[in-house]
Amino acid sequence: MEPDRFHAFVEGAVDAVFQGDAAGRFMAVNEQGCILAGYSREELLAMSMADLFSPGELSRAALRYDVLSEGKTITAERLLTRKDGTVVPVEMKSKRMPDGTYQSIMRNLAERQEAETVLKTSEAKYRRLHESMTDAFVGVDLAGRILECNVAYQTMLGYTEDELRRLTYMDLTPEKWHAFEAQIVAGQILSRGYSDVYEKEYRRRDGTVFPVELRSVLVRDAAGKPEVMWAMVRDITERKRLQAAAEKRLLALTCPQAGDAAVLFDDLFNLADIQRIQDEFAAATGVASIITRPDGTPITKPSRFTRLCSEIVRRTAKGCANCYKSDAILGAPHPGGPIVQPCLSGGLWDAGASITVGGRHVANWLIGQVRDATQTEEGMRAYAREIGADEAAFLEAFREVPAMSSERFRSVAQALFTLANQLSTAAYQNVQQARFINERQQAEETRFALERKLLQAQKAESLGRMAGAIAHNFNNTLCALRGNLELAMNGLPPGTDVAKNLAAAMQAGRKASELSGLMLTYLGQTVGNHELLDLAEACRQTLPALRAAMPNGVDLQAELPSPGPIIWATAHQVQEVLTHLATNAWEAFDGEQGGIRLAVKTVAPAEIPVHRRFPLDWQPQDTLHACLEVTDSGCGIAATDIDAIFDPFFTTKFTGRGLGLSIVLGLVRAHGGGVTVESAAGRGSLFSVFWPVLAETDSRSPAGREMPAGPK
Repeated sequence: MEPDRFHAFVEGAVDAVFQGDAAGRFMAVNEQGCILAGYSREELLAMSMADLFSPGELSRAALRYDVLSEGKTITAERLLTRKDGTVVPVEMKSKRMPDGTYQSIMRNLAERQEAETVLKTSEAKYRRLHESMTDAFVGVDLAGRILECNVAYQTMLGYTEDELRRLTYMDLTPEKWHAFEAQIVAGQILSRGYSDVYEKEYRRRDGTVFPVELRSVLVRDAAGKPEVMWAMVRDITERKRLQAAAEKRLLALTCPQAGDAAVLFDDLFNLADIQRIQDEFAAATGVASIITRPDGTPITKPSRFTRLCSEIVRRTAKGCANCYKSDAILGAPHPGGPIVQPCLSGGLWDAGASITVGGRHVANWLIGQVRDATQTEEGMRAYAREIGADEAAFLEAFREVPAMSSERFRSVAQALFTLANQLSTAAYQNVQQARFINERQQAEETRFALERKLLQAQKAESLGRMAGAIAHNFNNTLCALRGNLELAMNGLPPGTDVAKNLAAAMQAGRKASELSGLMLTYLGQTVGNHELLDLAEACRQTLPALRAAMPNGVDLQAELPSPGPIIWATAHQVQEVLTHLATNAWEAFDGEQGGIRLAVKTVAPAEIPVHRRFPLDWQPQDTLHACLEVTDSGCGIAATDIDAIFDPFFTTKFTGRGLGLSIVLGLVRAHGGGVTVESAAGRGSLFSVFWPVLAETDSRSPAGREMPAGPK
C-alpha cells in the first residue's frame, strides 16, 4: 500500500493507533488515539507509553515492548490514564516490527462494557416481564420446535422447560386440530405476520385435553426473513364452563326436556350494561328505578331512590316486606301495558313491567317513588305508625319526594313498558343464538365421533381381511411343512443331530401354528367348546399360575365372589383374558414394586362406562353383565395411545408385546362383550371386561344361541 494511502487508512481507523520506538516514545498517532488519550497530537508526540499508564500497568507484559517477540501480537486489557485524570479500560494489540519499532492498536472498552451492561439490564427486565406474565407465552421456529416459553406455559402443560424444548407445538395439539392449526399458520401468520384470536385444544403431560385461546405473531430477522412465531396462550377452561352453564340455563327456556331448570336474568344480560341503562332512564325521567327477580328481590342497584323508601320504610321489617310484595305485584306479566298503582308501602305512585323470555317470567322492571295530591301528610303519618317508623323523620323525608302529575307518570310508565318488551325480545334472540351454538357444537362433536368410529372400523376391516387371509394361508403352508418334517423324521434313529434338528423345526412349526391361531382368535374366527362358566371360579383357578409367574415386588389382590356370575365361554378363554391383562399390568411397573387388584362383579348396562369402549361400536345388551376388573398402580397409558392399545403388535416398549391385548378384545368380542379402559400417564390403569350374564338353567349350545360374528 502506498504511504499516502496507508496514512489515510490509519487516520480513518475507528480504533486508536500508536507507533513508537523501542523505548516507548511515540513516533506517530492517529486522530482516534488523540481522542482516546485526551491529548493533542503534538502533546502525544512529546510523550511515551509511560505517560499513559501507571507503573503497575506499565510493568505488565503487554506494555514491555523490549520483550516483544518480532512479528508476534500480544492482546491484553489494561487501564489507560487520560489527560483529565480519568481512567478508561482499553484492549491493546501490540506488535514489534522488524526495524525495532512497535505498533499498538487500542480500543476503548468502556463503551462496550456500558453497552453490555445496558443489554444485560434489558435482558433482565425482559426476563422479569416474561416470567411475570399470567398468560402463557411461547416461541417456536418455523418447523414448530419450541424455542422458549415462560413459567405460565410450563405450569399450564405440566412440562419442564427442557422437556418442552424437545417437543413441537403439534406434539401438544390433539390430532383432530392439526389441519386447522396448519391452515392458521399458512393462511394468517406466515402470510400477513399475525393471526386473529382463535381457539383450539392442548394436551397436558398427563394426557388431559383442555381448551385454549391463542393469538400469534411472526418475528422476522434483520434481512426480513421469517424467523420465530410467538404466541400468547390462555387456558379458557373456566370460560367454557361458565358459557356452557349459561347456555344450559338459556336452553331451558326453549327445550321442554330441560324441565323446570332455573333461568336467571343474570345469564341473559350483561348486568353492567343493564345497570347503566337503568341509571340513565331514571336520570332522564326523574323517577326511581330498580330491576328485581319475580319474587321482588333486587337484581340491580337502586337508581334515584328517595330517602323515604331507602332509609326509612325499607329499614323496618314490615315496610320492607310490603315493598317486596308490591314490587312482585307491579312486575307481574301484563301484556296489555304497564301496571300503575300506589305502592303498598306508603302509597307513593309506582309502575312496573315484566321481562319475559319464551313465556317465562324472569324479572320485574319497577319505577316510581313520586307523589301527587292524593298522598296526604296525615295518611303518611298513619303509615309511619303502622310500620313502627319515627313520624317526624317520615314526614320530613316525604316532603323530599318529587311530585309528578299522573299524566306525566303514566307516559313514563308506557316508555318503561316498551323498553322492557325490547329487553324481552333481545333475551329471546340470545336464547335462540345459544340454542343454535349448542346444536352446532353437538353436531361437530357427533361428526368427530362418527369419523373416529369410521376410521377405526375401516382399519379393523382392512386388518381383519389381511390377517385372516395371511393366517389361513400360513396354516396351509405350515401343514405342508410339518407333514414333510414328520415324513423326514420317520426311520431316523433318535438322538442323532439330524433328528434333533428336525425336532427343533417341528417345535418352531407348532409355535407358528399357535401364533396363527391367536390371530384368528382376534378376528373372532375360532370356535371353542363353550359352556356355562362361573367367571369368579375360572379366575380363582388361574390365580396360582399368575402368582408364580409374577415378578418379585408385585402384590396381587383378588376379590372373587362365590358363586360368581355365569357366562358363556371356556375356562381356557377366561384364563387367556386374565393372563394377558395381568401381564400387561405388571409390565407397567417397569421393574418397580406395585399392586394389582382383580375383582369380579355383576353390573347393569347403565353402570358400564360410556367412554373408552372397545370395540368402538360396542353397545351392551339389555341384560346384566359380568365384569372382570384388573387395576394396576403402574405408569398408566398416554391419552394418545389408548385408542391403539388393542391393535395387534402395538406396543410402547422396545421389545414389543405381540397380540396380548388384541387377544383379549377378540375373545370378549366373540361373546357379545366389550372392554372399557380408564387410564392416564402416571396414574395407573383400570381395564374392565364385560360378558353378558346367563342363567344357570340356560344350557343351549352355541348353535342355539345368537352369537355376534367377528369382523368379516
